[in-house]
Amino acid sequence: MKNFYTLGLVLLTLFGTAKADPITITTPEVLPGDLIRADDWNKIKVDLESLSIGLDILTNQTWLPNGSDVYFNIGNVGIGTTTPEASLTILEQSPLPGALLIKAGTSVDETRFSVEEDGDLSTDGNILIRGGNVYDSDGNLNLSGEENLYLAADWDNDAPDSTAIVFGKNNAGAGPNFVELMRLTEAGVLGLGTSPPFATWNTPPLSGIELFGTGSRYGLSEAGGDRWAWQLGATGIELINDTTNVTPIIVNSAGQIGIAQPAPQRDLHVGGIGRFDTALETNLWCNQSGSGCVSQLLVQSLLASGNGPQACPAGFTMVGSVGHSNTFCIETNERVATDFWDAKQICLGLNDGALGKAHLCEPPEWYEACTASLGNALTGNQEWTDQVDANQESLVLGATNCETIESLDFTQDASFRCCY
Repeated sequence: MKNFYTLGLVLLTLFGTAKADPITITTPEVLPGDLIRADDWNKIKVDLESLSIGLDILTNQTWLPNGSDVYFNIGNVGIGTTTPEASLTILEQSPLPGALLIKAGTSVDETRFSVEEDGDLSTDGNILIRGGNVYDSDGNLNLSGEENLYLAADWDNDAPDSTAIVFGKNNAGAGPNFVELMRLTEAGVLGLGTSPPFATWNTPPLSGIELFGTGSRYGLSEAGGDRWAWQLGATGIELINDTTNVTPIIVNSAGQIGIAQPAPQRDLHVGGIGRFDTALETNLWCNQSGSGCVSQLLVQSLLASGNGPQACPAGFTMVGSVGHSNTFCIETNERVATDFWDAKQICLGLNDGALGKAHLCEPPEWYEACTASLGNALTGNQEWTDQVDANQESLVLGATNCETIESLDFTQDASFRCCY
């Protein structure tokens, strides 16, 4: 009997990985020739039954030792359920919100990996996806969510734009083989094909507005309205009505703008009727061929409250207010003539599209410009003015100051200025 118990203890030691209650041998030692009493036999019987149960458990269990490890190779394992339907089934009866179903960690991070009752998965390390059904038959990676798909970086408590979400291609591992294609910085700046992004998309389209793109045509559309887009055409970039396929504006390779004109011939070429509510910076309005030009200044002068000039030609200074009837233009710098008649002819030979022919300045005009200092070097010399007498002399002004008036023979040399 003693040897039998010893064998049972050895068997229990060998299969100590069984998850059964420990078997305790309480039968007293029996020596040869000893009388076995009924109560002793009853104890032996109980111990034999316990040993039988233990052996039965050891026979049917499938946890097996492998050195310091233990493994299970037959059937399913259930935690929280007696009927596991998978190799590992974890079931929590009425879990509280935020309860952990799976928890794995280390002594310094107890929940390095966890799965909560609502299905949220958290990890403090990296999640690597290799193979599996996240790839389709062509090797494309598919990520999808039943409702929302989130992609974010931890941008808390760092310098602005020190981190980014980077998209790129990587044909042969990390490092220099990575080619960046798109970057979204912490400040919301988006860069396409450039590491330092420069474009900012910070305002979504208004309600009912959508962005669309088809080939070389990209634009905006409104529900129930026209679709407008910019597209690359055969001769330049075009603003096109995607609904009606009408192109009202085109900019060709030379930078010429056509409005209702598909082949502009000037910097601005209007195929229909043009209107300008304010003044142009040139003094002529012309048609496409450059003929039939109309003086802008003349038109403005006619439309002004007075009949004075709206602007002065180059080299002339305005004296007075724009458009007033007593306003005139005087040459900023003096000219030199061989005699009085030479000065007259030079001024009459000047012609402005808006102001007509010039004339030799009259004494009141010259004096007003001089006293207002509207011109260079108006004093210190003698300048012809258009006022003559019967002695074949004309007034010259400015020999000393604005008030200096003298008479000079027509044949003398003197400076002069033309006026409009």
